[in-house]
Amino acid sequence: MQLGMVGLGRMGANMTERLQAAGHDMKTFDTNVEGTASSLEELVQQLDAPRSVWLMIPAGIVDSVLDELAPHLEKGDTIIDGGNSYYVDDLRRAAGLLRDRDHRRGTAPFPAAVTTACGTERGAPPGMAPSPAS
Repeated sequence: MQLGMVGLGRMGANMTERLQAAGHDMKTFDTNVEGTASSLEELVQQLDAPRSVWLMIPAGIVDSVLDELAPHLEKGDTIIDGGNSYYVDDLRRAAGLLRDRDHRRGTAPFPAAVTTACGTERGAPPGMAPSPAS
């Protein structure tokens, strides 16, 4: 499975190492350390469609990262919010991504899911077992 990881702090870097050790093709981006990509746009370009992008970033910057990331994604792509976001914020973000896609008549990219680490699920990337929906 191919996966993009945004955020290579302690948790994101360790998850990336474990996933690579398990044979997954990892593409990475972080503003503070070297990754395979120097921008979110480049990260998306490194991934084959349908893309799965896992965010391991502080909850306080998820909205700004999504604002920068979403224009580069397409319908069917998946975003996983693996940080400490409050699940209500993830539901709001998912609704906003749907709304933005609908207002642009399907031309805007739309991640198929926003999944939180705490188990609130709105889809799962291919090859990953979904958690029970809340």
